[in-house]
Amino acid sequence: MEMGKAAATMLATDRTVSQRKRVTTQVKNRSPHNKENELVANPTPGPGRTGLYRWDTGDQYEGEWHGSRMHGYGRFRWANNDFYEGQWIHGKMTGKGKKTMANGDVYDGEWLDDKAHGYGVKIFANGDRHDGNYVMDKREGYGVYRWTNNDVYKGQWRQGKMSGHGVKYMANGDIYKGEWKDDKAHGRGVKKFACGDLHEGMYSCDKREGFGTYTWSNGDKYQGFWKEGRMNGNGVKTMANGDIYDGEWLNDKAHGKGVKTFACGDRHMGEYQDDRRHGYGVYEWANGDKYEGWWDKADQSGDGTYYYANGDVFQGRWESGKKHGPGVFTSGIGSCSFREVWEAGSRKERVAIEFKPSRTMRTTKAKEEEEENVILRAEIDRLRAQLEVEQLSDAGESSSRMMIVSSGSVPGSGIAQSDRCNICFESVINTVLIRCGHMCACVECSSHLERCPICRQKIVDVVRTYRV
Repeated sequence: MEMGKAAATMLATDRTVSQRKRVTTQVKNRSPHNKENELVANPTPGPGRTGLYRWDTGDQYEGEWHGSRMHGYGRFRWANNDFYEGQWIHGKMTGKGKKTMANGDVYDGEWLDDKAHGYGVKIFANGDRHDGNYVMDKREGYGVYRWTNNDVYKGQWRQGKMSGHGVKYMANGDIYKGEWKDDKAHGRGVKKFACGDLHEGMYSCDKREGFGTYTWSNGDKYQGFWKEGRMNGNGVKTMANGDIYDGEWLNDKAHGKGVKTFACGDRHMGEYQDDRRHGYGVYEWANGDKYEGWWDKADQSGDGTYYYANGDVFQGRWESGKKHGPGVFTSGIGSCSFREVWEAGSRKERVAIEFKPSRTMRTTKAKEEEEENVILRAEIDRLRAQLEVEQLSDAGESSSRMMIVSSGSVPGSGIAQSDRCNICFESVINTVLIRCGHMCACVECSSHLERCPICRQKIVDVVRTYRV
């Protein structure tokens, strides 16, 4: 018997003093919670007996026993001053009990095989508190965790960490409701900020990631992609003042290709850098003006072309948003061109440019005129042939009408009212208008017409007719 290594006494409440003196025990120099060894007592206390047992390690148990095992209700104090009071089954903490750790943590709830298992409340030494379910000493399932800084989480846990669906109320007034993974917002969620801002979208490791919509308290709104908590990728931001930017973003700033439409009606299409127009772009003003060219830090800089709403065009160079250097100005009226020299937006020199059509331009114009003449000649020939046929068929009647003044004729003139010029109403109709083919005027009046008085088509030629 190893009495030199272990000096133990067991006090049985239902035994006499003499009986307690005769009790001897034989144990190994181990704690009852060492998995390698189990408590061995001789003689064995009977069922339902209560006793106190001390190990030479400093551990101590006082409570109910079943055979050689702690069973029923009892209190166990470890040498490190951890303390458990509650139910035991076959030598293990199982059932309801409260364990106070030497570091100040306290767990009060359900146990299974020496592990917190089931519903319980754990209060940490730093003041944090968790109310919820446990599985094998870890928070699992639904639970509520309160931090000392007044943050509160209500939701699902997995393997001791916030995982699944849950809501966290921050002490600063922010609220996140959505999916969690390993104690971090991860997945789809909605975060309301104390300042009034709102984000709805995807999260990864506590940061906005992927597609999401962010609405500022001032009315601004962004719909697009995020990376590492910042606007990155394609997205549309609608400003409260009515401006809209649709394009690429980098680190919360317009960066790359995009289109910005202003509330005033202006629009810019081109490249951006750090929220400013930078690179090649086209800017259209609401008044009809347009600039195509290069930009630097939101200002026109480099080569560009400015189209005025009235048709004028300036092609040249800009610096800091102003015309600077040589350029060519072309008037929209008369197509007059001038060579100009500018300095910081002020014109210093202007010289007219003599226009000389190129050989290609002359050749093209000649071909167009030739094609038009061919069409006109064919049209004139067709109308003349048609007129000749009509005149031959009416030859007999025409000769008799020339000799008789009808009731519709003007007395003394011998001309019928229907044959009179529709312009001067004096001379006889003796022309055909090309291209429409109408006969409505005399040769003198036709020479002054630009459009047919009947159909308003443009007159390209006049053909003289004669009576037979």
